[in-house]
Amino acid sequence: MQRSGFTCIELAAIIFIMGATSTAGVAARNVFGNWGAGLAAGAIAAAAACVIVKECYRWSNRIAEREMRELSERFPRIFRVLVVPRGLPCVMARAAEIRVGDYGWEAEPIYDDGLIYLHGLTEEWKVAWYAGFRPEHIEVVGEKPRSQYFLPYSWICNGAEAPRCPFPVQHSAEETLGFPQRIIFPFVQGVKVEVRRRHDSRST
Repeated sequence: MQRSGFTCIELAAIIFIMGATSTAGVAARNVFGNWGAGLAAGAIAAAAACVIVKECYRWSNRIAEREMRELSERFPRIFRVLVVPRGLPCVMARAAEIRVGDYGWEAEPIYDDGLIYLHGLTEEWKVAWYAGFRPEHIEVVGEKPRSQYFLPYSWICNGAEAPRCPFPVQHSAEETLGFPQRIIFPFVQGVKVEVRRRHDSRST
């Protein structure tokens, strides 16, 4: 895959390394009065900054791996919708809808209300709806082939390379809630929204 640019984290790392190098170089040059000392100090600062960035990446990767294991253990299942819920918490993309027979990927609860929360994913692994269900409204299909929270970087940057989601919703609207994300309340799928309640005439 050919990448078209850098991520924000990568840009921040580059800026940090360049800033540390230039600051140390200029400071040493001003103190010792020659560019040789400045170049030496800049090289040392650049090496130290690279080590710091590398350790930060290793630390963040360890945290991500731990979160992936925890999420996989806490939310391992895929469900099928048996009844479209009435009056239960639901965040929907515009023009999206929940249908009987839709698959749902077990997800973090929006509220601590005893419901089972599911992501309805499109074939492109994006969230069409995020809803809470009572246990009698859904049935277990099986375990996830992978966690929807930790998709490969290449799938997100270049959707053409991603395989189709094996358990998608039946109706995919053009607009979605984006790729699955952790909840940082009151932000659901990265957008501050009010969790509205769905009313559907087909519900029982």
